[in-house]
Amino acid sequence: MPVPLSREVLAVLDRLLPADDPVAAGLRAQLPHARMSPGCECGCATVHLHVATGEVAPVESPRREFAAARVEAADGTPRGGILLLVDGGYLSWLEIYSYDAPIGEWPSPCEVHPDG
Repeated sequence: MPVPLSREVLAVLDRLLPADDPVAAGLRAQLPHARMSPGCECGCATVHLHVATGEVAPVESPRREFAAARVEAADGTPRGGILLLVDGGYLSWLEIYSYDAPIGEWPSPCEVHPDG
């Protein structure tokens, strides 16, 4: 059963959706209409994103993998990465992966380093 987006997920999405990008702005507009549900059974924090499509317009995204980021520990040690996927113009998946054991909680925004 989908639940409201957590504060931690919203903080990560804030890092992945730059304010000066028009497509990201369209995806940001979907956040008040989005909910989440567990996306993986391995123990990681990955979530499936559910947007109320009747409440907000889709975006024209040039790619399904909209954003990517590195996850680093406070000391700079690489821990893994994050992918934000868009399907049909709507937020659909926020995946976190690790280089070792699954990352079970969303990292703090200072540990998230968007690519590009």
